[in-house]
Amino acid sequence: MNQAETKRRQVQAIAAIIALITLTVISRLTGYNGVTYVVVGLETYAMIYTAVSGGVAEALGRVLRLRNAKGQHRNASSIRRNAMLFQLVMGAAGTVVTLVAAEEIAEKLFRVQYSSSILMLLTPAVFLRSVSTVLLGYSSGEGAELPTAVVCILRQVFILGFSLLFGRMLGNYGSKVSRLLVQENFEAMYGGVGVAIAVT
Repeated sequence: MNQAETKRRQVQAIAAIIALITLTVISRLTGYNGVTYVVVGLETYAMIYTAVSGGVAEALGRVLRLRNAKGQHRNASSIRRNAMLFQLVMGAAGTVVTLVAAEEIAEKLFRVQYSSSILMLLTPAVFLRSVSTVLLGYSSGEGAELPTAVVCILRQVFILGFSLLFGRMLGNYGSKVSRLLVQENFEAMYGGVGVAIAVT
């Protein structure tokens, strides 16, 4: 592991800490029920994303570095193009599967009724994440670890900021719906929906 990769991994560790802070903020914002709905959606999203694109960026980066070091630039270009096409197809397939199975996963597998709408809102993120994985692999293959490091931090910072904005905004709306229908779970669910919009 070279020095750039070591720094990238350190930045990824910082991003993981920001993600934990975000989860703490979400739990304060939406309450225990809301954070449960969000976590079910996020865990399912992470599971599907990992099945579709897990490890692609690092593997693609290493293969491209090897090809470029050997001077096989046409071969590297072909690998980049094929990886992008493959991830476009896999991302679209993962998105469709998540969208179609969201209700079954949330209500039958996890038995958390209100998280199905959150999972449906996270479906575009599966596609976007699979495409961005290839782009990060490109930059890593060219020896540029900085874009990956910047993306790791910015993604978590934006999720934190937009979670506060949308979670509070939709949580307030959910509070009105809860009072109107005399059902307290709507406030938590709408807050969770705001977080899902922020993640996407």
